[in-house]
Amino acid sequence: MDGKYHTLEYLSPDGGGRTTSTLQAWDWQIRHMQTFDENQPDIVYGPQEENRAVIVSTSDTWSNYRHQADALAMYQLLRRHGYDGRHIVFISEDNFAFHPNNLYRGEIRVRPDGENLYHDVVVDYRLSDITIADLKEIMLGNKVYPEVLDADERDNVIIGVR
Repeated sequence: MDGKYHTLEYLSPDGGGRTTSTLQAWDWQIRHMQTFDENQPDIVYGPQEENRAVIVSTSDTWSNYRHQADALAMYQLLRRHGYDGRHIVFISEDNFAFHPNNLYRGEIRVRPDGENLYHDVVVDYRLSDITIADLKEIMLGNKVYPEVLDADERDNVIIGVR
């Protein structure tokens, strides 16, 4: 309104004076946001043989836990809906499941009462091990890399960056 940007809320797990802790935000969401019946069965899709995906979690610091959790949620959703793991290139620092601050040792969740998303996942590349140039070659399907986007004009491709 006055031509400036205003931060309405800043979420951080450290709970500092200028932040809302992640746990507080999760508690608010559980009480106020729409929920879905977790017992409702998923729609069963057949194999998605012509679909490919690249999922990149761009954060590696604990204060951005939600980015890796969201990327894992996308990975698990695609797997449940017929994507073969070989058709998903997953890039993440993969450093939160066993992080000292993680209350759920060996697990990653979007919500405290949500499912563990850190199962049956293959991290193809750690974020710190690749460069932007590497990512470009992976996206172009350059087979000098072990896992690449192997797609052609007939394939459907989802690119998720969080």
